Amino acid sequence: MALSDAFGNIGRTVRFQASVRGHLGRRLAYVALYYAIFIVFRTGDRYLRALVWLKRLGFSDLRVDVVTPEGLALAMDLHTAFDPLAAVLGERDYRLRPGFEPQPGQCVLDAGANIGVYATFAARRVGPEGTVAAFEPHPGNCSVLRENAARNGLAWLKVFEAALDEKPGEAELFVHERAINHSLVRRTGRSVRVRVTTIDAAVAELALKRLDILKIDTEGNVAGILRGARETLKRFRPRIAFEYEDCDSAQGVEGLLAEAGYSLTRSGAIGYAEPLTK
Repeated sequence: MALSDAFGNIGRTVRFQASVRGHLGRRLAYVALYYAIFIVFRTGDRYLRALVWLKRLGFSDLRVDVVTPEGLALAMDLHTAFDPLAAVLGERDYRLRPGFEPQPGQCVLDAGANIGVYATFAARRVGPEGTVAAFEPHPGNCSVLRENAARNGLAWLKVFEAALDEKPGEAELFVHERAINHSLVRRTGRSVRVRVTTIDAAVAELALKRLDILKIDTEGNVAGILRGARETLKRFRPRIAFEYEDCDSAQGVEGLLAEAGYSLTRSGAIGYAEPLTK
């Protein structure tokens, strides 16, 4: 990101943070520190370097309690309030294409729900006549996700402490220093053993009669998740929004989607797959 872009982003970032209630001073201080550090670095990935320094300084993990413009009361850490919250609610990640906005009565499955920014938003949109199934393998994140669902009275938001992949069983979840970046495929120094299921198995367990939107943000492994959802994709033809990683091309995500009868477009870092036929 060029410095001119950074300065342009500051205004948008501050406006979004001001639209969210709760711990505003703490959140704006984090924004100011991030951009101050970002501007100092002249080389390399300045975004990641700034985040590393904020983590080292002890700011990223500080808890904040916020209320979004949609009226959702959410607990999260400062980094989540700075980045994923703004991306999902401010920039409308996973919802930019027509047909990807959750609607009343729909069923949404969230793979890699983290602390529930997207899942709670989707649950509020689909309402009690709909269903949101949220899968998050990390125990700490899943605990906050359950807390956020309960805070907002979202009884139709079903939370599962499990990862999604091609086959059920157990796997090592590699733990990143930022809680939003835990992954089954990106190795780090630490890991925790987690339960793994498939979308096909989850759909059967929940006895779902429909699936309208599948959102995937799992720090890679989109291909494995799609392979474990073959029957679901055939039966329900959901729209699929996923974080598009470089590794996804190598894993053949485009080929899997084409084989399943989907078209694929990209908007920034998000891939949007739509069924060619219902």
